[in-house]
Amino acid sequence: MSTRGLKQFPADKIPPQNTEAEQAVLGSLLLDREAIIKVADYLKPQDFYHKNHKMIYEAILHLYENQEPADLINVSNRLKSLKLLEEVGGMSFLTSLVNVVSTPAHVASHAKIVHTKRVLRDLISAAYDITSLGHREDEDTDVLLDEAERKIFAISQDVVSQNFSPIKGTLEE
Repeated sequence: MSTRGLKQFPADKIPPQNTEAEQAVLGSLLLDREAIIKVADYLKPQDFYHKNHKMIYEAILHLYENQEPADLINVSNRLKSLKLLEEVGGMSFLTSLVNVVSTPAHVASHAKIVHTKRVLRDLISAAYDITSLGHREDEDTDVLLDEAERKIFAISQDVVSQNFSPIKGTLEE
């Protein structure tokens, strides 16, 4: 889940998320050693809505950062060492992630969906925060407007910083 406070979502509304895209990303990363290179620069653990998906992605990132392959065995071993394997659903859940993927070639497209859903959740949370600012009648409106701007700016900065493309592809062209 996003770090920007999903506590503000109304109980009758499900925050924007796409379970299938999250599973497809993770399955692709488990299948294709090179897939992580396509998404590691912009896809962050907090982009995942489901806690178990976030934990699996963190394990994959750890392996990638340590130049180890993020296959089923290594990821399950990493999760087991952290005592998280059963919490994420066990080896059978990791295996099911691989079975969800038709081709890992679409990992970047699926990762973009996951990231976009997190941005939408952040916007909704910021909107709730900004709404509450409007009820603080005793405070200076300039201060309240600055706070509202900061909330939106923080989201837009996160998106802008993640829209850079890897230089390798540009150089090859």
